[in-house]
Amino acid sequence: MFQHLKNFFHYGISIFMYSILLVLVLVLVTFISYVREKQHTLEGSTISPLFSAYVIVSESMEPIIQVEDGVIDRKIDSSDIQIGDVITFISNDPVSSGKVITHRVVGKYQTADGVYQYRTKGDNNRNSDRFIVSENQVLGKVMFRIPKLGSLRNFLLTSYGWLLLIVFPCLVIVVIDVVKIVSKLIRNTKNKKQSMTM
Repeated sequence: MFQHLKNFFHYGISIFMYSILLVLVLVLVTFISYVREKQHTLEGSTISPLFSAYVIVSESMEPIIQVEDGVIDRKIDSSDIQIGDVITFISNDPVSSGKVITHRVVGKYQTADGVYQYRTKGDNNRNSDRFIVSENQVLGKVMFRIPKLGSLRNFLLTSYGWLLLIVFPCLVIVVIDVVKIVSKLIRNTKNKKQSMTM
């Protein structure tokens, strides 16, 4: 009975630790992408990294991509972008100039000098975007989405989120390690006493 309880406890702790590790990795990826995005924005750079992450803040791509979802983009050659692909780009529309937008490609053109341009549209929008997107504005093609990643980021920025997702898991890891060390020391001491009495 005690052995079954011990195995169950060990299994539960393992699942809990892997869950904490997954949350910490997601938090780290979100934080790094957030810092890089801000750095690129402050520098006025339009050069995109090989992979990047963005949080959706509008309903323009619903129901496929929801508000607060995170999208992971991959830098892709302009000629490989096809109609139907969802891309992230820096807007040149005066209303949203300089903002990062994620919309679907509904038209693809090539100018006389070989530059690719794209007509884009949000799935939830009635009309296509007013301004054509040039290849130098494209940050990447959306590879997959992480539901509600923005909510996790926002929660992490609160003091409760920081305590719950960073401080508490670290304390749990430290306590579990201390318990393991203490129990090993007790076992070693018992074994030494038993060997001495023999």
